[in-house]
Amino acid sequence: MSASSFSSPSPPKRLRTKGTLTSSREVSREKTLPRTESTLYNTPFKSRNQSLCRPNTSDSQVKKAIKKLKGFLNKQWHFFQVSSLFNMDYSEVCMKRYARRLKEKLMSRLPDDSSTVYEVIYTTFPNLKLNDVDHEAVEITVVKINEEGNRTMAYNAVLFSWGARENMQQANAIFLPIMLCQGLKTLMNQVHVEFQLLHDCFVSPFDVRDDELRTLCVGIFDNSSYQDTDNIKLKFIPPNNVKSRSLNISLPANIFSELWKCIPKGDQDWGDAETTTFWKDFHTHTYNSFGIDLGRFGLSSIALPDIVFNKEMVKANRKEQLYLTLSFLMNLINPLCSVAPHVHEVVVLD
Repeated sequence: MSASSFSSPSPPKRLRTKGTLTSSREVSREKTLPRTESTLYNTPFKSRNQSLCRPNTSDSQVKKAIKKLKGFLNKQWHFFQVSSLFNMDYSEVCMKRYARRLKEKLMSRLPDDSSTVYEVIYTTFPNLKLNDVDHEAVEITVVKINEEGNRTMAYNAVLFSWGARENMQQANAIFLPIMLCQGLKTLMNQVHVEFQLLHDCFVSPFDVRDDELRTLCVGIFDNSSYQDTDNIKLKFIPPNNVKSRSLNISLPANIFSELWKCIPKGDQDWGDAETTTFWKDFHTHTYNSFGIDLGRFGLSSIALPDIVFNKEMVKANRKEQLYLTLSFLMNLINPLCSVAPHVHEVVVLD
């Protein structure tokens, strides 16, 4: 698509176009007022993130970490943030004790007549770290065994640090702030509750704001090379006080590319100002092309050709894209370091 296609045509009479835009709401048949731009998306970004950069593959430790990401590809992972872990030891004996303790708690939640048995495995996950400050990663697996003896993986989680600094870590604690997990939702919640009690920590969803999700979208796109015909799918949701359903927009990658190229960035890395300008232009372009005024709709999820993510989960097909997403999450985790530990339960491991 040439740059001339980004001129400001008159808005269409109908608010629906075939093929490139789908909406679950009933679209009004009334004619729109003759204007040439969308409601301005003029909220300045104040993201906690920095510009995302490609990994430094000349660093041997970074190369090892990226290689380990291969096992995470083509799987849907929910992500959580974790405060500093207390009552945590990497020795094999302690790992087995943690597994036994977690198994006892999970089994106690089952009905008395249940024939289900859980097997819990605690183990280290070597080389999943970017620098020497990062602590060794830990993997937790819960296997469900039914009455016939069939084994299925009911829960799997990996806790790790992704480029921590010394001032982020508390004394006498293990700092593994990112948790990627998959499995049954009900069991996931149970494991997290018991994990908090066992290691005197907090497990909570990431507080990913709309502007930060937009920053991640632009950051991954800026570090990628997509074909013009590749589709980018965005899902927008209305504010809580607006009675409307979600909007699903599908656009070719060259539209994103042209809009991004038109924004002057200078010699410095792009930041909040450039991201704000990009999304203002995107809102205006969406209105000019489709007659859809996004207004204050919030970005809910993004599907790029090689990665899908929202405020709770990620599924990547390339290691480089997952690397950028983890760097994004690590930037958000910084304020969590100030969380003071609170003893929920005294754990005695025999």
